[in-house]
Amino acid sequence: MNDRPTTPCASRRVDLAGAGFLFGRLGPSLWFAAGVLAALLVCQAAGLSTLFPPLAGTAVIVFGAPRSAMARWQAVVGGHLLSAIVGIVCIRYAPVGWWTCALVAGSAGAFLLMLITDTVHSPAGANPAVIAGLASPPLSVLGALVMGLLAVLLVARLSRLQLASRTT
Repeated sequence: MNDRPTTPCASRRVDLAGAGFLFGRLGPSLWFAAGVLAALLVCQAAGLSTLFPPLAGTAVIVFGAPRSAMARWQAVVGGHLLSAIVGIVCIRYAPVGWWTCALVAGSAGAFLLMLITDTVHSPAGANPAVIAGLASPPLSVLGALVMGLLAVLLVARLSRLQLASRTT
C-alpha cells in the first residue's frame, strides 16, 4: 500500500511526494510566467495596465487547465471580445449617474452572450468592470486587449509545440 499523500487532479491520482511532481510542473509554470509577462508588457506598452488582471486570469486557465472548455481559443478570444464590447457600449451609453447599473447590465449582458455563443471564459467577465475605469478610446482598449490575448495564446501554443516535440 502506498503511504504517500495523493490528491485528485483531473480525475486521476497524483503522487505528491516524488520529485517528478515538482519537475513535471516547473515547465508549465515557466511557460505561464512567459505568457503573463508578455501580456503585461503589451498592456503597459498600450498604457492600459488595468487590462492586465483579466489576462492573467486567462493565462491561469490556458496554462493550468489547457483541456478545459474555457481554454479553447474560441472561448478565450470570443469571451473577452464580447464582454469588452458589451462593457464599452453600456458604459458609453448609460445615463450619467447610472454607471453602476450600466456595469451590472454590461456584465450580465456579456455573460448572456458568452452563454449563447458557447464562449464562456470566466476572466472575461471582469472586462466590463475594468473598462468602466478607463478613459481610453474603445478601439485602443480593444486593440490592447486583443494584443494581450494573442501574446498569451502565442506563448501557450509554443509551450504545446515544445511539449509535443518532447513526447514524440
